[in-house]
Amino acid sequence: GWRLRYEPVARVAHDHRVSFREWFSRKVFYGTGAAPLEARHPGTVPPMAMSVWTLVACSAVATMTRFGVVVAILTQFVTLVRLRRMFAELDRPTRIAAVLTGQSFAGGMWQVASAVCRHYWPLTFVAALLSSKVRRAVVAFAVAEGIWDWYSHREGGGLDPVRYIFYKRLDDLAYGAGLWKGVVDARDPAALMPDIRS
Repeated sequence: GWRLRYEPVARVAHDHRVSFREWFSRKVFYGTGAAPLEARHPGTVPPMAMSVWTLVACSAVATMTRFGVVVAILTQFVTLVRLRRMFAELDRPTRIAAVLTGQSFAGGMWQVASAVCRHYWPLTFVAALLSSKVRRAVVAFAVAEGIWDWYSHREGGGLDPVRYIFYKRLDDLAYGAGLWKGVVDARDPAALMPDIRS
């Protein structure tokens, strides 16, 4: 029942946590908020949100096999055809569909890479222990997603890519641990459920 208002003249000081223990524990605490937030506002904090075709394509590529590449190409072709039909009345429907298909796949891969390293890292860790192929895929995801995130947020005088990726992965471990703790405490896995659309 409260009202929020933007007040441009207000100045707020933030006490940054500079010790590793305080920083890490705060990141864990942030993760514990996902389960209660999902309970109050269902569907607002899914680890991933994409179409089933994009998920299939991303999962297929993650297998790092020729068959997986073929499956990914076929699913993206299906997506392209469906989108082209949707935009048939517009100029250049094939071009529009191709651009959107590519953007969807790239966004899906980014989401999968992020979720594997952040939201689902306990499952990823177990799978990596059991499979060398999973380990290779996880390392590729962790490095590629980290480099892309660094490139997107880089600024003068900031961290170099190696340190940025290292701290980003620590951030993911902390948040993910808090997320799973919150889910266990709430006895509700909803905050771990992806939003997969047809």
